[in-house]
Amino acid sequence: MRNSGTDMRETGEKKDKNKLKLIGLTVLAVVLLVSVVAAFWNWVDLQKKPLEGTKRQFDASLDFVKTIATIAGGVVLFLNFRVAKESVEVAQKKLEQETEKAKNDAKLAEARLTMERFSKAVDMMGSDKSIHLRLGGI
Repeated sequence: MRNSGTDMRETGEKKDKNKLKLIGLTVLAVVLLVSVVAAFWNWVDLQKKPLEGTKRQFDASLDFVKTIATIAGGVVLFLNFRVAKESVEVAQKKLEQETEKAKNDAKLAEARLTMERFSKAVDMMGSDKSIHLRLGGI
């Protein structure tokens, strides 16, 4: 069995990891939002004065938004894979523990059955009722 201090420390580490993930996703969302707002702002400028320089600036900001969105998608996928990996590891540990428990339970059941049979045989050998009962105990 694990020590409760170890469990508490692992829970604290898990909370810290979750906080870091949340902070990272928040920063990424803010950057994406700022880049979308900047692209929109450039689009408004393009509508007011459709010059070649404004169009290039809009295209550049649109490319920046695409790049940030691609990076955000990659980060989200990476975090999803990490969470899935951690879930699989937890499930494997649980399966190993359940398998070990089942093996121990089987050994215990076998030991009980052997002890019951031995006790029954001793009772039968000590019986005064019949010789056949004694021979059955042997």
